[in-house]
Amino acid sequence: MEPVVQPVLELVRRYARTHGPFTLRVVAERFALDTAAVESALRQLAHEGRVLEGGFIPGGIHREWCDAEMLRLIRRKSLARLRREVEPVEQHTLARFLRTGRVC
Repeated sequence: MEPVVQPVLELVRRYARTHGPFTLRVVAERFALDTAAVESALRQLAHEGRVLEGGFIPGGIHREWCDAEMLRLIRRKSLARLRREVEPVEQHTLARFLRTGRVC
């Protein structure tokens, strides 16, 4: 455990790297920090391209933040899951479906 120059920035950076989309308030409450300090850290991380700001959670009503790499990971996993849903079925399953007109 070595001292760091900007401890709030490092806390926020670590939190962002290990969590999905989050709000400023969640981080401030988690570490009992002033929201202005957390927002300043998030703005600096956004300027560096490490976090992104936007609406990531469906139905979310607050401004959200997410680590850029975490967002890429979420996107990759979501696309992989969707692709698995539309994979072709085996021929005998398709033939059975076409014969009976129902899902097996």
